Amino acid sequence: MKHQDKEEQKQSFYLDIQSGTKTKKHPQLKRMIEDAKNNKFDIILAKELSRLARNGQLSYEIRNLAENRGIHILL
Repeated sequence: MKHQDKEEQKQSFYLDIQSGTKTKKHPQLKRMIEDAKNNKFDIILAKELSRLARNGQLSYEIRNLAENRGIHILL
């Protein structure tokens, strides 16, 4: 959710049911990464970091993307 105005807030949910470490099995994760690159939100809320990214390389990619785009990751 990107805060533009107190009256204008949008929420999006990115849910992947599949398990595994390959990003190609997680279309919603790929959509979330693309939306982050396009500044469509400023907060990621996840149950655990391990639920957000299934491998070290992807964890670093998401963390760096969040830092560079001013996105807060809340666990």
